[in-house]
Amino acid sequence: MIQIISYRDAIIFLKEYHYLEKNSSKSRSGINYGLFIDNELVGVCIYHHVSSQYTNKSMLYNPSHKIVEMGRLCLDPKIKIKNILSSFVANTFKDLKINHKEIDYVLTYADSDYHSGKIYQALSLSYHGTCKPQVQFYIKQEDGTYKKRHRERVKGVDGYYIKKSKKHRYIKCLKKGLKKNIKWKELSYCTIDTKNKIFNHTQS
Repeated sequence: MIQIISYRDAIIFLKEYHYLEKNSSKSRSGINYGLFIDNELVGVCIYHHVSSQYTNKSMLYNPSHKIVEMGRLCLDPKIKIKNILSSFVANTFKDLKINHKEIDYVLTYADSDYHSGKIYQALSLSYHGTCKPQVQFYIKQEDGTYKKRHRERVKGVDGYYIKKSKKHRYIKCLKKGLKKNIKWKELSYCTIDTKNKIFNHTQS
C-alpha cells in the first residue's frame, strides 16, 4: 500500500537506508510517498520542484509545462519481494496522474558513482544521456572543518572545490503527446561498471 507521508517520516527513513544518507537531511519535501507492508514503512519516494530554475528551458521546447524531480527513491534492503520497487514507483506515477494533473513530466537522475538507473529502465522511462558534472564548493569553518556551500557567493572565501560525478537523466511523460516537446536527445539505455567507471550503451 502507498500513501502520502510526512517529510519528517521520510527523512528518518532516508537517513537509515539511503546511500546518500549523509545528505538526506538536505532532501527537499514535496509529494512524499511511503510504501507500507503490514503497516510498516519500507519505502520512500519524494517528488519535488526541479533543482535548477533553468531545467525547463534546457529540457523542453515549450518550457511552460510542469516538471517535477524524483529527488529520492529508497527501499528497506531487508525487503526481497521481486519487482516491489518498480511496482512502488509505477503506483506513484498513477497517483500523480490522478491527483496532480498539473504535472506533465517526471525527471530523475542516477548518480554514475552508484548506478546507471536500471529501475528507471525497467519502468520504460526515456534515457537522455548524462548532464554536465557540477562543481561543489566547501567553505572552511572557524573550527577548521568544511561545510558545503550551496548558492552563496564564494569569491574571496577560504575553501576548496570538488567536481561531482555525472548523472544519468531519465524522463517520464505523464500525458500522451508530450515526448516531442523534449529537447534532450533520447539515447539507448546505458549500463555502468561502477568500479571501473566504464559506460556501455545497450539498445532500449
